Amino acid sequence: MGIVESSAENQRSTGLNFYSSVLLETNLVLSLLYKWLRVVNTNMGGKMIDRVNLSVIILSGLFSIATAQWLETTIYIPDSLCGVIEPCAFTYNSTNNKIYVGGGGSRVIVIDGATNQKIAAIPVGVKISDLCYNPTNNKVYCANEYSDNVTVIDGATDSVITTIRVGSQPCALCYNSTNNKVYCASYYGNNVTVIDGVTNSVITTISVGDVPSTLTCNPPQNRIYVANYLGSSISILRDIVGIEEGLWGNSECLHLKIFPNPLHFFTSITYSLSRPANVWFRIYDVAGRCVRTLVSEKQEPGWHNVNWDGRDDRMVRLAPGIYFLRIEVDGYRLTSKMVVL
Repeated sequence: MGIVESSAENQRSTGLNFYSSVLLETNLVLSLLYKWLRVVNTNMGGKMIDRVNLSVIILSGLFSIATAQWLETTIYIPDSLCGVIEPCAFTYNSTNNKIYVGGGGSRVIVIDGATNQKIAAIPVGVKISDLCYNPTNNKVYCANEYSDNVTVIDGATDSVITTIRVGSQPCALCYNSTNNKVYCASYYGNNVTVIDGVTNSVITTISVGDVPSTLTCNPPQNRIYVANYLGSSISILRDIVGIEEGLWGNSECLHLKIFPNPLHFFTSITYSLSRPANVWFRIYDVAGRCVRTLVSEKQEPGWHNVNWDGRDDRMVRLAPGIYFLRIEVDGYRLTSKMVVL
């Protein structure tokens, strides 16, 4: 312990000595420069620089030197690629290690994450207000404020896939990894457009408060939060699930019990049939994708039991969240919510 304390004390002492020497050298430099400028100004008949102004000049220079160790480089956008001024929007492509830059103008500039070199300029709409990345499908979305649309860019080739019409002056984008959807807030449209991450089609448009200005996502609860700038409010959007809860057909043909629910490692599904029937038990995620088929066969009347261990058809454990058990019995359908912890 004594050795450690001694080492720490030596480090502190070394640090103090270093800063003391820096301060002494700085004071010496200030004094010498002040005397030199005083002589020069006197000989030239100019107005002498006072000590305060000189100190500010020198300290500003020292600050620039100190911060230079943090600043690796500066990329100037206007050049032969052109198209972007006043950069104000970024997104990172984690699949291909690229950065996308947008702002005033009508192009998105692509920067190589390894070399910091500009490698592409993608023509889009006018005045890029926001960018976001979809890692599931390797797509970049660009909100074009003055064109009232969103440009979809292929993250691998940096080519435009399509352009999607949205509300008036789109200003904010948000990607929801839970359901693979993109949300676009329109500043003067007072709405949010929901875009399918696979098909690039508009799923729906949702009215929110006055002047929605930014978005964020809560993946575990599958919620989108919208900040309404002039409405002084927050709109909370709960995604419309790909399958609907409820019962269709004759409930007398099926009696169902699920325990435990929520589940940690497994749950037991017990059910009875009043007659022979073709039975399908499937697990769906919140986006409506079938992730596991538990039963697919004709069964006899009576009580039956099936266990689910929280895994998908590939036997990979599913992420915590909300799932749906859909049961189909000879055309009758029942959907029940299940929660994986």
